[in-house]
Order: sequence, then structure tokens, then C-alpha cells
Amino acid sequence: MRSSSRIADPPARERQADEALQRSSLAHDDLSCIHQHVVHAWAARHADTTPIAVTFALVGCYPHLARGCTGQRVQGVHHVLTAHDLAQ
Repeated sequence: MRSSSRIADPPARERQADEALQRSSLAHDDLSCIHQHVVHAWAARHADTTPIAVTFALVGCYPHLARGCTGQRVQGVHHVLTAHDLAQ
């Protein structure tokens, strides 16, 4: 019988650094939506969450890293995927 393994919570120092980065990214009013990339990077790095969270993180990271899409454009991709899922 396999035991379920859970990745340990990130250290307090890492959480504090992430919270500072999130606050900073939310302070930007530009259309590139930097905060969206911060959220995706955190979710991808801490992939011990739900499968849908990991999927959305990777789906969000790819267009930004490979294609240079803005966070706003990535949000649009998420909206399309969510609308498609709800339509079924």
C-alpha cells in the first residue's frame, strides 16, 4: 500500500518573499498584468496543489515564456478554457 506523499509547505522565508513579490506586482497598473505571471510561477513551483491549479499554471507560463504574451493575454486564455469547460 502506497502512502500519499505531500510536498512540505514552503519555508516561512520563501512565503514572505512571495508575499512581498505579490504585493509589488499588484502595485503595477500597466496592461501587462505582471501579477498573473507571479501567480503562475508560484503555482508551477509548488505543484502539490490540485491538478487544475497545476494545469492552469503551466498553461499560463507557456504563452508568456515561449511566445512573450502579456499577463492580460494569458488571462484571456484562461477565460476561453473556463468557458469551454462550462459549456460542456
